[in-house]
Amino acid sequence: MVFLSSVSAQQVVRLVVSDSYSEMPVDGAWVLPSMSEDTLFTGRDGMLFDSDLKGSDYVVIGKAGYFNDTLFGPKSGIYRIYLTALPIGIQAVSIVSERLGADKLQTPMYGFRQVKDDPFTFDRIQMAVAINSIPGASWEQRGIGGSARISIRGNGWRSPFGIRGTRIYYDHIPFSQPDGFGMPELLDPYFYDSFELFKGPAGAAYGGYAGGSLVMKKHAPQRYGLTFDIGVLAGSNRLLRGQVGASYTGRNFSVSLKGMSMVHKGYREQEYVNRKLYQAHAHWRMHPNHTVTFNMFYGLSNWGLPGDLTAEQADTNARMANPLALKNSARLEKEFVRGGITHTFRAGEKFSSELTVFGNWTDKYNPYANSHSSSGIKDEVISGGGVREIIRINYGKKVPWHGSTGFEYQTETLTGVEFSNQGGVEGAVKRTYKLQTHLFFLFFQSTLDLPKHFFLDFGSHFVVTALDNKYFNSGGISTSGRLPVRPGLYPYAGLTKTFRDDYSVYARYHNGYTTPTLNEMISDDGDFNTQLVNERLHQLEVGTRGQIRKTRFSWGVAGYSHFYSNFLVPYFPTPQSAVRFTNAGNARISGAEAEADWTAFSATKNRQFLQTLWLGLRYAFSQGTLSNFQDGNTDYSGQRIPGIPAHKVSLLINVKTRYGFAFNVDLSARSRVILNYANTDSSPGVFKGNLRLSWTGRIFSVLLPELFVGINNFTNTRDYSFFRINAPGGRYFNPDHGLFIYGGVNIRSSSLKLKR
Repeated sequence: MVFLSSVSAQQVVRLVVSDSYSEMPVDGAWVLPSMSEDTLFTGRDGMLFDSDLKGSDYVVIGKAGYFNDTLFGPKSGIYRIYLTALPIGIQAVSIVSERLGADKLQTPMYGFRQVKDDPFTFDRIQMAVAINSIPGASWEQRGIGGSARISIRGNGWRSPFGIRGTRIYYDHIPFSQPDGFGMPELLDPYFYDSFELFKGPAGAAYGGYAGGSLVMKKHAPQRYGLTFDIGVLAGSNRLLRGQVGASYTGRNFSVSLKGMSMVHKGYREQEYVNRKLYQAHAHWRMHPNHTVTFNMFYGLSNWGLPGDLTAEQADTNARMANPLALKNSARLEKEFVRGGITHTFRAGEKFSSELTVFGNWTDKYNPYANSHSSSGIKDEVISGGGVREIIRINYGKKVPWHGSTGFEYQTETLTGVEFSNQGGVEGAVKRTYKLQTHLFFLFFQSTLDLPKHFFLDFGSHFVVTALDNKYFNSGGISTSGRLPVRPGLYPYAGLTKTFRDDYSVYARYHNGYTTPTLNEMISDDGDFNTQLVNERLHQLEVGTRGQIRKTRFSWGVAGYSHFYSNFLVPYFPTPQSAVRFTNAGNARISGAEAEADWTAFSATKNRQFLQTLWLGLRYAFSQGTLSNFQDGNTDYSGQRIPGIPAHKVSLLINVKTRYGFAFNVDLSARSRVILNYANTDSSPGVFKGNLRLSWTGRIFSVLLPELFVGINNFTNTRDYSFFRINAPGGRYFNPDHGLFIYGGVNIRSSSLKLKR
């Protein structure tokens, strides 16, 4: 065993990357220095001179679709990977790299993985930029860091806030509730290293929700010693953000603490966000086969709820809010704790097991304003927990089979009281309630590597959802009991054919579901709607992926068709009533998606001014129609589904130059959005642009500062961050900010204590 720091300048390293499943060498491996990210070589075997490593903390070795192993340079010590001297003077490094589940060529368009340092995730203070760079996915939020919602291929648009019908996880800990309501205020890019998005019920291991699954991940520590980072940011409309973190890594363990605080006083009078998040993380390899991981989140947040505008108000004064909502400044307050412990057992590369136990607690205070869409002041406490188990098996060499199975059980109890709103002060008790939700699912998913480069995917998940109405007292009338248990079996199957490791074609069928949330079952009028049932989705997708010139240019094209039964929609029985929800018969959404990434230029020498130029193009087309949907005496069958833009396109540009300068541009356009079931009202189409300029350097060999400045919506487009679908009185709009400027500095350190 020879440490890299002792290698002479004339020494050469030969690198061999092997697949942990097949134990065979992986073609197309690449090596990137940590600072410049220039490609040093491609190919299965490569020669790398020690002089290439000087000045870098470490280099990353990997391949698209694989977890990256790390070869540490002279300044960081050695961890996981060692060099063995050969008699001929060439040192060989054998690296085992674990697949992410499938190579990108084998991943249909519904699957997407992105690391935080990807060149197209340049805005690292909010999820919107990263999610909106994915075809078919849309992240909307009120201003910077306000209440958010996500819509995936037309699913999830039914509410103006929250994430519905899409499961959210941090590693194996659910950040969404059993009823399908998500907590977007927990999703901050500072706390994760990568994320995976499944569009539709493709992620069987995450419950098969119709909207899909969003999974944030924290990578295993790779450096010995103490590291820290700190950052501050200021922006338009009185935005101020700070973040700080520190971690320590030993040979078999690591601990880290992170915290962030953000205040944004808003682009309109009552828009206000004050959010604080803290994370504690620990990773302990107690035995070569046993690892324990601990994650805990604590957060405080409150934000003002903006009023909705009519088209006339939005056109005449973007800062005007609904006058009724301005009578009282409603600020929703929330305190929450969420965490869990995961035990991982690995027996070689053939078998592994992950068991997670998790829990949560939330205290929410919601002081509604006096408007038609709200009725009182709510004080609620939510608590719960659950368990999640995953078993993975890899078997066979001639015909490899990769399978996983497991289960998840999650339950939460909501205890609440609602007071009448007396000018912003709690009045008489209007109703009390205690509700308990349950989610249980079993899943099985597998991939069979057939001859001739065919890959067969198949599996299923069995789901049971239930709601216990412990008591619901409204107007002196009490109800209790258990709603009918709603079991379901949801299969999927797919076939992929790859050609020369350069392109592939595939077809997939998935079946999924979405449950109505508690907020949708309890109306502001005091009714408890027990008639809502699970929405069911049948999804068919066909497409192709490919690459040329060893991934310098890659593309993906897909078409899909979704058929919904029991389609969940919002409606207003009268212009004076609060929003209600109903199952609107059936619906069909069809669309197409395309993406292309091109490394237009990559320098062959460090002295060249232009180092890299990346271009990305994203396009999505979607159109849906309602069937068997009647609202009162009006039949909306055959009408377009509101809330879905027919066309959305984005151009992403990333430029890196010598001396650490980087420039990012995001140009996007979308067509008009239909706003009501009658298809008589719509929003205009918009064209927007964001840009960011940054410089990254090195101070005293251990400090890595990044200075940055950015402009969001530099086209100063009148856009709308949220749309209220089918709202009474035409109150559809929540205008977004215009031109928005921000800037700041982030400083991270190299390891301050080296392992020798």
